Amino acid sequence: MKIGTGKAEVRSMLRLPISLMILAALLSCGNKEDQADGLLIGPAASSVGGAYYFNGYVDRTYTTSCGSAGAAIAQTTSTTTTTTPTTGTTKEKEQTTYGIQSYYIFKNGETLSLKYDYYKNKDNFTFSPLNATSTTCSTDDLKTCSSVGRFTCTTSDNINCGGTYTFIFTSTSPVALGFQGVRGPLKWKTFTLNAEGNAVNSATLQFDMIGSDGSIFKGTVECNLLQ
Repeated sequence: MKIGTGKAEVRSMLRLPISLMILAALLSCGNKEDQADGLLIGPAASSVGGAYYFNGYVDRTYTTSCGSAGAAIAQTTSTTTTTTPTTGTTKEKEQTTYGIQSYYIFKNGETLSLKYDYYKNKDNFTFSPLNATSTTCSTDDLKTCSSVGRFTCTTSDNINCGGTYTFIFTSTSPVALGFQGVRGPLKWKTFTLNAEGNAVNSATLQFDMIGSDGSIFKGTVECNLLQ
């Protein structure tokens, strides 16, 4: 009776689990779900001790699009460089802009509503106080104004929260909380439109937003309909 295992057999046995691990990794990449995460600090998170960590997956049952895109707007800017007091060169640069609206619903019920401009030749859009009016209203869902509500949002028409540009996050677990960003950058690491230019196929966005109450919400959201 032969006792023990030869070196060749050991190597063969080791190769099997390694191969399985590689296969599992490839499958997990192919089935990767769209994920978002962020850290909210400040008064907007006071109901959970002042800090709230969010990590969730986009629910594709209800989020059927990464966003809609408005008609492209092409703008040409000119810059003049003076080489001598009497000569100079003028360069023209065309910037194409799309108005983007996205509404993400996550599997645990969180939502993220975005309205911003996407520039083909830039890598970010900056929200500023000018993008949100000074008018505020009470709201219970950070979507529409109401006579009473748990939250306060900025509004441009006293009907809906937000305005020309919007960054609104809501969560219902472990308690209801909401955040409306009024200034800060929204950057795209990746961003693709469909062939018609009217919908977002994929986007990986990084945000670092500040609310009117001084709360800070920083994180990333990824959506990819091509996976």
